[in-house]
Amino acid sequence: EVERKATEEMLSLTQFAMDHIATSSFWINQDGRFLSANKAAYQTLGYSPAELTQMFVWDITPTFSADEWPDHWQSLKETLHQQLEVLHQTKDGRIFPVEIVATFLEFEGEEYNFARATDISARKAAEAKINQQNHELEQALAQLQKTQLRLVQQEKMSALGNLVAGVAHEINNPIGFISGNVSELKRCLGDLVDHLNLYRQQSASAEIATHAEAIELEYLLDDLPKMLMSMETGCDRIRNI
Repeated sequence: EVERKATEEMLSLTQFAMDHIATSSFWINQDGRFLSANKAAYQTLGYSPAELTQMFVWDITPTFSADEWPDHWQSLKETLHQQLEVLHQTKDGRIFPVEIVATFLEFEGEEYNFARATDISARKAAEAKINQQNHELEQALAQLQKTQLRLVQQEKMSALGNLVAGVAHEINNPIGFISGNVSELKRCLGDLVDHLNLYRQQSASAEIATHAEAIELEYLLDDLPKMLMSMETGCDRIRNI
């Protein structure tokens, strides 16, 4: 009698403790039927004890079917403990995510699943927010990288433009110098050709002398090699750019 009373008191204490745990807790048999639950489970799901003990796991878990239960039970029996995330549905149809911690127990030849369900809606919302922020950060980073690449390309084009302008300037100077000398060289060569034609025509010495003085033949003959040398220098400068 004393032992029986002690056992009853222990069972009452166990049920009292289970009822006052904030986490929804369930006793489930091998068939997937709810044998009992605590107050948190009834309040969260909106079912009475009489209603819930007539229901099966898949009645409150829309993502889980009766066909899957035997495999799930066998897996739990082999591992003894499992932790998984599923969806629970309340009596009024609200669906929310929960984390299930299931424990396989065997007592007096009967097999049981003691499962605790924690509402993880807040955690999932936080994870979704973090994922959204990460996505936005990735987009911002990608945009920043594109902007940085565009700026680098602009800087390269600007540097190339400056280089081209510098090269053009370096080329224009000797080209301008050569161009000026070419005009003068053409005039000098024309004078020389005219002077040589006088010899070919066997013109009078006085006429030849007069023409030589007119075209400043001595100066021309002295300056012509200098012009050619300066033009050669200009070509060398262009070649070395």
